[in-house]
This record gives sequence, C-alpha cells and structure tokens, in this order.
Amino acid sequence: MKRVLLFLLMTSLLAACSTLTSVPEDRYYRLSEATKSKPLARAPLRGVLAIGTIENAGIYNERAVLYSESAQQTKLQRYHYHFWADAPPRLIQDHLAVYLRKANAANTVVNDRGEVDWNYLLAGKLRRFERVMNGNDSRVAVEMEFRLMHRHSRKALLVKDYVTDIEVSGETVNDAVEAITKALDTIYAQLLSDMS
Repeated sequence: MKRVLLFLLMTSLLAACSTLTSVPEDRYYRLSEATKSKPLARAPLRGVLAIGTIENAGIYNERAVLYSESAQQTKLQRYHYHFWADAPPRLIQDHLAVYLRKANAANTVVNDRGEVDWNYLLAGKLRRFERVMNGNDSRVAVEMEFRLMHRHSRKALLVKDYVTDIEVSGETVNDAVEAITKALDTIYAQLLSDMS
C-alpha cells in the first residue's frame, strides 16, 4: 500500500512540474547601424576628434531596457529579461564614433581611451533614454548634452542640449530599440550640423 501511495504521489508531483511555464529567456539588444549620412566634402575639424565618456545618471549604467508611463514620467521602470548588449553610455559612445567617422566630421574620429593624442574632445551627458508608454501607444525619449572642446585652447566650441521623441511603430521592445536608434540618428544629424 505504501508503494502505491508513494507511486501516486510521485506521479502527481511529476505531472504538476510538467504544467509549470518555463522562465522567459533573456534578450539582448544593440543599436542598429546609424543612418548613413552623406559624408561631408571637407572635415570641419582638422586633426583627431575623440569621443569622450558619456556621463549619465546611475541607472543608465545598468543594462536593463527602461520605460516609464506617460502619466508618471518621473518614475523609471525596467523590463525583465530585456537588456542592452552593453551599458547605454558605452553603446552611444561607440555608435556616435562610427557615425561621425562615416560622416567625415574630422580627419580622424576615435573613442577616447587615453591612448591617442587628440585635438578635439566631444563629451556627452545622457539625461533620458527610455520608452514612454501611453496605453497601447508608445514613444521613445532621448535627451543628451554635448560639449565640444579644443584641447590646446581649452575653449568650449559647442555646448548644446539635444532632445527628441520618436513614435514607436510596434508594440515590442525590439520596436522601441529601433525607435531609439532613429532618435539617436536625429540627434547625431543635428550635432553634425552644429559642428559644421
């Protein structure tokens, strides 16, 4: 009798375990290739342009994709199981360097890792980088400050805030990531125009 009860108990436990839903897989996102702008005929900056560290609020050092509700935009939340491939400031630094290199913004464009003697430093500050939910609709909000400095004169050639909102065309996190790339493209184009 004990064996029969033990067998029934084990069978019911195995049946219960098979009905549990599996834990979702983690998903990782990177920025799409920046829109190819027509390279400038002449680089506005002669010499080496270094893309400096992007300063940010602490939460943007984390890799979770963030969102807020339109009714409470001051309250940031994170998606579970959805992460950036790297911390957003480093993603943006690399993404911007590629964009400005392809656009011929300077004779040479590098990330500032302290290994290159640069003539100009483009530093940034990330203030907003999230999806804003409004019921079934959403948009992305990206806000950054950029400062362009000349090395030898220590003169600030440009200090400007860039803000953009882009509507998300779908409902998935991947759709929001694509919209964030478009928002960054818009900011980069404005920045390049200001640098020119």
